Amino acid sequence: MLIADVNPDIKGYETKIFGLFTKRQLVCLLIALVIITPAIFLLPIEKIEIRIFVAILIGMPAIICGFWNMYGMPVEQYVSIIIRTKFISPAVRRYEREPDPFGFSAQTQARKEKKVKVTRTKKYAEEK
Repeated sequence: MLIADVNPDIKGYETKIFGLFTKRQLVCLLIALVIITPAIFLLPIEKIEIRIFVAILIGMPAIICGFWNMYGMPVEQYVSIIIRTKFISPAVRRYEREPDPFGFSAQTQARKEKKVKVTRTKKYAEEK
């Protein structure tokens, strides 16, 4: 009997372009390289080891975007969803009411200000 490993989900498969890297990973690595290389030469730090370390830290977000998936989404898509839900449109929203063009709110306010006294008839009061 022939036994072969099968990818459980065909959507999870990504074609490899160069070695073990996908096209997305290669593009992100090239972007990181473009960021890191000038940073090494332009940072005003004396020691070269520290300069390289800081340059790699500066280019790390581009590398992370290429290799890390959160819940099956690319990192930039996940971060945009988090920013949208936490800051742009938060769960607790303030209710703002537009001015009423027909004056219904003025009538409602007048009804609230007018105190209606409820009186009971003697017959109703005696029954209770």
